[in-house]
Amino acid sequence: MNGQDRSNGCKQYLQANYPNFKIVEYATKWDTPTAVNDAKTALSTYPDLRGIYVEWSAPEDGILAAEQAAGRFTKVGSSSHIVLIGNDGVPHEHSLIRAGQLDATISQPANAYAQYAIFYAMAALEGKTYSAGQSTDHNSTIVSLDGNLEDALPAPVVDITNVNDPNLWGNAKSGS
Repeated sequence: MNGQDRSNGCKQYLQANYPNFKIVEYATKWDTPTAVNDAKTALSTYPDLRGIYVEWSAPEDGILAAEQAAGRFTKVGSSSHIVLIGNDGVPHEHSLIRAGQLDATISQPANAYAQYAIFYAMAALEGKTYSAGQSTDHNSTIVSLDGNLEDALPAPVVDITNVNDPNLWGNAKSGS
């Protein structure tokens, strides 16, 4: 479901903002070798390939290697660059962004997920309840997702403009 939500969000954004953009999907099943192989297929099938979105961070190094092997790798910002966007916001992705290899990632704030899991577990033990639409004191809103309440914590896009932000969870231990 998580991967489907990520893909659907990406598709909805592209369709709304770039209606003439052709989207091709490959069902990787969150398997890195499959994702890298699918990227190789896309690189050889589409000479006008403009971008690759990956639902998680693990395949990025393999995709970059595939681009290099195909002679298609250029740094972020070059006119022939194939945009690569990942999803997790891990320290390695931050390094790839700084190196001009990865355009962006969506920061999944693992530290906040853990912190608020404990917070809500303790609140439940105390009998506290929440409802959809309720604002929190930490810049999020309680939402209903498939009948379950979820704290929709912010998951910011990380790119070269904010990759060194010390508030990003991916920078918490990386020394950035």
